Amino acid sequence: MPTKAAKQESFDKRWQITLDGQPTYFAGNGPGASTTRQIFTPVGMQLVAIPTDEWKVELGARSGYVDIKQGTDAFKQHFGGWTDTSLTGTITYYGINGFLPFVSVATNLPTGTTVLLGPQGAAKPDADVFQIPGFGEGLNIGPTVGVNIPITKDLLVSTGVGYTHRGGFDRDGLFVFVPPPAHQTLQHIQPGGVLTGNASIGYQSGPLSLQGSASYSLEEATYIDDMVAFKTGNRATVSGGVGYAWIESLSSKLSASFSHINHNGVVNAPSIILMVEPFNSNSDVTTVTFDTTYKIGMFAIGPTAGYLYRNHNGYDQDTLQFLPAKTKWSAGGTAQYAVTKQASFNARAEYIWLTTADGPTIPPFVLTPATAMNAWIVSLGGTLIF
Repeated sequence: MPTKAAKQESFDKRWQITLDGQPTYFAGNGPGASTTRQIFTPVGMQLVAIPTDEWKVELGARSGYVDIKQGTDAFKQHFGGWTDTSLTGTITYYGINGFLPFVSVATNLPTGTTVLLGPQGAAKPDADVFQIPGFGEGLNIGPTVGVNIPITKDLLVSTGVGYTHRGGFDRDGLFVFVPPPAHQTLQHIQPGGVLTGNASIGYQSGPLSLQGSASYSLEEATYIDDMVAFKTGNRATVSGGVGYAWIESLSSKLSASFSHINHNGVVNAPSIILMVEPFNSNSDVTTVTFDTTYKIGMFAIGPTAGYLYRNHNGYDQDTLQFLPAKTKWSAGGTAQYAVTKQASFNARAEYIWLTTADGPTIPPFVLTPATAMNAWIVSLGGTLIF
């Protein structure tokens, strides 16, 4: 979906402001007469400052407006509104030879919508397809401390640990029919905090570049209406990439990632004690992407391809959203034109082939048959650097 602006240096080498936006249009046709249409307009800003030779400050802000319609003509679900706003800040110290310690803070501001009543609730997008996990949650604050270690001029290792405090928020709940009239309830969600450790490595020498990363997260219990509800299992994620410049004007990159979540802790009614679920309601996700870029002066163009595989049906407890097992293939192309060193335009077009497995058949899930969808994703964007 949206891509981050490329890093470039400003004229004075000390201060740089980058503005970027990339409106994206998604059009897909599902089984029967169902359709999905989405317009997502992300906007972002980044400030990089080097006030002295020993300090580097990076500040970023990102949000977006989404408008999505899906379903059939007889039952169309629609939602339009802003997503949450993310604010990030990182301070790196260069005054220690061989070690570059840093402190960063990532904040989620609740500018989105958490309560989706009636048909709006069915408009929640599949995060595997739209790369938008939800329309909103609470105030989250996540500090991280770490260190970058340049082993050689070609090899850099980074490690860090962080904790994210997740604020509470209200969310649409279940429909209640007794006593009449039927109405939809609200739930107050207090998500558990998340402790994450991560490490990464990067290598670049001549035309070859390599990178890899791994993280492990532990999440505290989540409460619904002040009652303990569940505890998401520990999450492990690994990713890597390899890039190669065949000639000065032609380069390729292959990237892959894998994530796994252990068994959740669930309430064993009628007690309030969390027990490990017998069947893992989470699923593993594997992604692979490949890009090749050919540059001609200020213009760059090339093909892109992607693959996503979710091994079995899963359920996102944070958004009460069912995520079916699926296989997604994508193929398309990208283009970029640099008007000047400070201004550029980019475009991306991809065609998607998506198949999902049968949905679950037990409450509170809804039986969903296996489906197939073909879709187009087209985006146009620009970047300004000051």
